[in-house]
Amino acid sequence: MKLSLIVLTACLLTANVGDATESRLEHPTQLRLRSVQPGAQIWIKEGAAAKINSDKNGFRLKGYDAVAYFSANKVVKGSVKYESFYQEAKYRFSSTTNKAFFNKNPERYVPQYGGFCADGLLEGKLEDIDPTVFFIRQGKLYFCSSRAELKTFRAKEEDDIVAANRNWLQLVH
Repeated sequence: MKLSLIVLTACLLTANVGDATESRLEHPTQLRLRSVQPGAQIWIKEGAAAKINSDKNGFRLKGYDAVAYFSANKVVKGSVKYESFYQEAKYRFSSTTNKAFFNKNPERYVPQYGGFCADGLLEGKLEDIDPTVFFIRQGKLYFCSSRAELKTFRAKEEDDIVAANRNWLQLVH
């Protein structure tokens, strides 16, 4: 929804200046708006604009159940029997119930920072995670790549989340 508003705003802004043209790129989720102002271009990637951490098979969280982190507060391996697709990545679940919860409201369960290490983002780096090293704060799921990084991040958790959020926005925009 937010991205649609950005696209609409960009269209309106360029339309007010003069004739803006729109062209689709080779991938159907990319859109380029060209302004009539010389040299000005606006590039927007629709869909999952953020970078996404997934394994070689396209699974986020290395196939662990995203819902179980919340419902059981523990790491539970997902099953090949229960899979869903969201934001250009696949998810696995340990039960039909967890899959249904996820499908009903996936935004509630997706990890912060595209599933990359929260501590790594403090330095502006996209680092892989250990899916067994997680924490939930204010209803949001965070991961780190090691217990040591988790401990470092949580020592100043509130400030570190603010800094990581800022760095994440810079990396994806």
